[in-house]
Amino acid sequence: MPRITIGMPVYQADHYLEAAVRSHLAQTYGDFEIIISDNGSTDQTESVARDLAASDARVRYVRHDSNRGAIWNLNFVASQAAGEFFKWSAHDDLIAPDFLAQCVAHMEADAACVLCFSRVTRIDANGETIADSLLTESERDGEGKTLGRSSSVHRRLRDVLLGGSWGIRSNGLIRASAMRETSPLLPYFGSEKVLVAELLLRGTYHELPEKLFLQRIHAAQSSNLASAKELQEFCDPTRRPTPALHHLRFARAYARAIRRASMSWSQRAACHWWLLRYLVQPEKWWRIVTRLMGGSAMKGGSHDLLQRIEHARSESASPSNSERGQAPSKQESVVPFGVNSPRATAIGEPVGENIH
Repeated sequence: MPRITIGMPVYQADHYLEAAVRSHLAQTYGDFEIIISDNGSTDQTESVARDLAASDARVRYVRHDSNRGAIWNLNFVASQAAGEFFKWSAHDDLIAPDFLAQCVAHMEADAACVLCFSRVTRIDANGETIADSLLTESERDGEGKTLGRSSSVHRRLRDVLLGGSWGIRSNGLIRASAMRETSPLLPYFGSEKVLVAELLLRGTYHELPEKLFLQRIHAAQSSNLASAKELQEFCDPTRRPTPALHHLRFARAYARAIRRASMSWSQRAACHWWLLRYLVQPEKWWRIVTRLMGGSAMKGGSHDLLQRIEHARSESASPSNSERGQAPSKQESVVPFGVNSPRATAIGEPVGENIH
């Protein structure tokens, strides 16, 4: 039995899939399996995945007849975890060769750690580095801080509730025994934050200081979906969007998580205090109500980041730079880890739907 199960839920993923899988197969730590779970893709995803499975016994391809939504697929691959550790991986992100090795080493040394991740390099659709200077403090999402490391349960919960979105961190290495005690992901956008909260009610989080994870920011991401209807179809196409506020829905999920976790009465009371503080956030409520009135999705931040990237590129390409004797700025190109095939390196082509 492999020690690590890597779950890769995909849908219409042929463009980046091979590059992502090969960055995993190039790991210096090799005791893992990759489960590619296909939600009934109609592009070349099946062909790419079957070729990868045929080339390496660690890759297993599972195809489903229809698209049941990203959340169903995420929960499916998590249910297949049989080893000591589990990791979700997106079909468009990359990891450095020693990502797994460093995560495993830390979790072996620290039995209290239930989730280990690294600092992040963000890349665009062409694999070029996105400068950190283009990111807002919110988009850095608490990187480089001591979030989730406290020995106190309620302080770790506070870090989740008030310390960022935590979405990208759910792609870290998870101790499977802790994950099996959590509830499945809710069929709503952003529900991975609830899962992280459940994990940190049972143990600590660790961030590796090296940038070993490459998150691809591109126009086909779910965080760029414009409406609540589109976002709900992404998460679960069988459900219709409802006027219920996600903030309240998640608060109920956090309350259930606190109730299920084992802790002292004083810690439980402190957890409920931070949950109340989470609910009373005037600035967040203003954003929520404004978006609901406009019918827009409760989306992530990549939409605004993409606009800033395009603006920076147009500025660097402007003739005014050369007129002033300045060379246009260039972004550092990133070579995908473990990628050596023509299909995998053709990452500059138009992208398709990014639904897992």
